[in-house]
Amino acid sequence: MAGLKTASGEAIDGSFELQVEVEEAPRTLALRVTGDLHVGGLMLLIVETVGERSTAGRADMGVQ
Repeated sequence: MAGLKTASGEAIDGSFELQVEVEEAPRTLALRVTGDLHVGGLMLLIVETVGERSTAGRADMGVQ
């Protein structure tokens, strides 16, 4: 993400990192979001992120 950063490397843009645990895919996602993201948008972001990672994992194994 472009823009100003703190000394520790955090973005100064009003965003924050949200940790989400997905039970069906035992892992924790780290998503950078802003305060104007509504719950529906967050759910869509989670589904898209899990789907992208699942598809990439299947492609690595030769499954389409």
